[in-house]
Amino acid sequence: MGRHERKDYPDDRWDQEQEQDWDESQDWEDKTSRRRGGFVRIKPERSDRGEYQEDYKTDYDQYGADAEDGYDEEYDDYEDWYGGHGGSGRKRWLIPVIVVAVLLVAVLGGGMAWASSVVNSDTIYPNISVNGIDVGGLTVAEAAQVLEEQGANPYQDTSVTVNFSTGDTLVVTAEDLGLDGDVQAPAEMAYAYGRSDGLLSNFQTYLACRSDSVALTWSANTALDEEALAEMVAQAAQSVNTQLLETEYTVGTDTITIIKGGSAVTVDEEALCTAIKEAFVSQTYDDIDYTPEASGDGESDEEVDALLQAIYDAVYVEPVNAEYDSETGGATESVTGVSFDLDAAKALYQAAETGESVVITLIYTEPDITSAVLEENLFVDLLSEKTTSLSGSSSARINNITLAAEAMNDTVINPGEEFSYNDCLGERTAAKGYQSAGAYENGQHVSSIGGGICQGSSTLYYCALYANLEITVRSCHYFTVSYLPRGLDATVSWGGPEFKFVNSRNYPIQIKAWVSNGSLTVQLWGTDEDGSYVEITSSTWEDSSYYYAQTYRAVYDADGNQISYEKEAYSSYHKESSSTATETPEPTETAEPTASPPDTAATDTPTETETPSETETPAATDTATPVETETPAETVTPSDTGSGTDDDSGSSGDDTGSSGDDGSSTGDDSGTTDTSTDTSSDTTTDTSTDTSTDVGTDTTSDTELTAVA
Repeated sequence: MGRHERKDYPDDRWDQEQEQDWDESQDWEDKTSRRRGGFVRIKPERSDRGEYQEDYKTDYDQYGADAEDGYDEEYDDYEDWYGGHGGSGRKRWLIPVIVVAVLLVAVLGGGMAWASSVVNSDTIYPNISVNGIDVGGLTVAEAAQVLEEQGANPYQDTSVTVNFSTGDTLVVTAEDLGLDGDVQAPAEMAYAYGRSDGLLSNFQTYLACRSDSVALTWSANTALDEEALAEMVAQAAQSVNTQLLETEYTVGTDTITIIKGGSAVTVDEEALCTAIKEAFVSQTYDDIDYTPEASGDGESDEEVDALLQAIYDAVYVEPVNAEYDSETGGATESVTGVSFDLDAAKALYQAAETGESVVITLIYTEPDITSAVLEENLFVDLLSEKTTSLSGSSSARINNITLAAEAMNDTVINPGEEFSYNDCLGERTAAKGYQSAGAYENGQHVSSIGGGICQGSSTLYYCALYANLEITVRSCHYFTVSYLPRGLDATVSWGGPEFKFVNSRNYPIQIKAWVSNGSLTVQLWGTDEDGSYVEITSSTWEDSSYYYAQTYRAVYDADGNQISYEKEAYSSYHKESSSTATETPEPTETAEPTASPPDTAATDTPTETETPSETETPAATDTATPVETETPAETVTPSDTGSGTDDDSGSSGDDTGSSGDDGSSTGDDSGTTDTSTDTSSDTTTDTSTDTSTDVGTDTTSDTELTAVA
């Protein structure tokens, strides 16, 4: 069928539309032109509506058939009439459809906005509970608080108590084992419910929660800290085992008596740990009544070892040396050690019959230094002493050195402790009274707060060498100093370089330092245990740009036998008048002291100084003829490492002497090998002995110096 199909209308619709047409136009004429056959028909007026209806239907049927044969024009005219006058039905139904569509869009948009606001709110969906506790409509923080208050945390304020048969108790809390039961986790779980999918799906879950309740289940973490539990049980078991063993053995003044065959009753630590763990996992916190059981009669090797080890642990005491107590100014209480020979005790026990007494001898070990011995020998011997001149120094420099001496004075270093010069003095500031004085920075003369304190570190370094202490950190100056020979100085600056040494002796050491009569004096007091002493020798040489020094430390026993001989430190210093080093010389062969020491009878050992300003100067000693040392083959070219500020610029005036805080050239106290090659002449020899007190400038190059160590 084409688009001009006949339209069959229901009778009721036909009647309605024709009724409307009748009312609107009684005089309407419809001309139907039919080109085929030349038929033209004009509808006459009709007064009878029924007759009109019949004619109209006949015309429509005929017109529709003609239209099928191709008379479109006439049919269109008819359709226009019918559409406009016979019912406009095609347009009328569009209006309600559009209205409904608009309403649907509005409703859908509003629903999506509501769904988004609900899903993205900060509260938990309604009717949600965790472990039976309602948290619906709450924020995460509010839910966590409610869960905490209503006991959702199974470990809150929980503990397990172990009651031992000895009367001891062990209380283990959930907190001890890392079981905190954090209720934040279930609160966050409740909030996350129904929020993991898309918007519509999450909204559907929300709507479901409004009508039906949701019960969530949360289990707290049960992974307890087993190491912490084992440690707590072990500590309790040691105490309980000791009490149990007291019925098996007795401790006398010098012996332990054990009755062989007594039950080896001890705490089964592993079994007890398991019982406590199960109590927390099952969340049943009833007390555990624990009675240790006999593990045997002590006949097997393992049981004998366990029994004797338990007794040994109960009686063992480690010996402890007395130390200097800075608060009391005296010695701490020493501790005498107590033990026994486990192997010997096992042999005695296994050889005895059941029921026989086994007597084990106790071993008492006195500490190396008892309180009485330390009190008697505390700071009684002058180990070393050095006085250096402040001649030519400005008042500011003398002020700084005086403050440094006051900071060092009365400092005590216990055996094994490390002393730091910077830590002892602290940062040098104007607030502490330090003043600006001469120093060196990048090889230039400058004025710096604290200038001059390197004379204190250098003088102390000298004393540490002669007290035979272990030097751990030391750097030489950038330029030579006038108050000490080359190789015996030590530069410092806040932040580095640093000077440190360790008290490698068995007794505490006390530093004494003061400024008087235009000089600085430093002393080290301690305990001279064996009468040994130190000799420091040095080899010096120079080239056009640098001065060099290699020091050696020789230690002798009280009888003059050489104990050791080692390189101490290699130092290089810039010459102020030179610009660059053109050639590095090789030092001449350095004389090494022979095994025969100097004539010790001619050397006075420094005695205790009654008044600091009145220091006894020991007499010079005869110097033993040194043997030749191996000349190193490699060449060391000193590098210019000056990059900081030296807190010293020399003792004879603020513009002379030391290198500066930058001034750690290449010297250190690590016992490095002197590998330089000397191409210049070394015109000095080991011909003099430096006394323990120096009140001027030592100008010798190769010197042999002696002090009591």
